[in-house]
Amino acid sequence: MPGPAEEGSSGNRHKPITAMGQIMSRVSDRRGDFCARTAAHLAQKNALVALEDLGKSGAASA
Repeated sequence: MPGPAEEGSSGNRHKPITAMGQIMSRVSDRRGDFCARTAAHLAQKNALVALEDLGKSGAASA
């Protein structure tokens, strides 16, 4: 006779998984919104925005 775990999951197993997915989606949306707002703010307040990509050796020597 198979045990409860072997018969399949109960209906309650998906609830916390779904809730966690919704929370992580909101966190991701907030991060994206922050990046977009910050980029727009920098672009509006400054005439020129320059990005510099420092490699590991460049960051270590700074």
